[in-house]
Amino acid sequence: MSDFTGPLEPTQKTTHNLRRRLRKLRTYLIPDGKRLIEAEARIYKIQSLLEQAPQAYALWSEADQPFVSPQLMRWLDLESIETLADIYTALSPLDAAALESLWQRLERDGQPFSLRAKTRDENRILGIQAERRVYDQQEKFFFALVKQFLD
Repeated sequence: MSDFTGPLEPTQKTTHNLRRRLRKLRTYLIPDGKRLIEAEARIYKIQSLLEQAPQAYALWSEADQPFVSPQLMRWLDLESIETLADIYTALSPLDAAALESLWQRLERDGQPFSLRAKTRDENRILGIQAERRVYDQQEKFFFALVKQFLD
């Protein structure tokens, strides 16, 4: 039998202290560690702001790595979104086909679009706006802003 009588789950205070110590350690051990930590802090702030926005969003880079708001997953009743196909399956078949066609034109020609689409269960109407942007004059990424309309 163990003499350990402490809590099995870490408390918020111990977790915070551990993260703070790891951050400090990374500052000294990793080249440019301080800049990395500052960049991570900025990303965290931006994520926090975006999660509080009334709209949902999705970003895809050319490498097809999605960055999707939790709100969009809730609206589409999905546990995760890894590809555009996941979004297509959450929409009504007609709206999924329209979105697929418009997205192909966006990828090919850079043509932005707006679309109103119903979820597969037809309980929600979503307004989808998407456009292609270029970052640092080289990497293209695709940005979709989604808002929910009330019936």
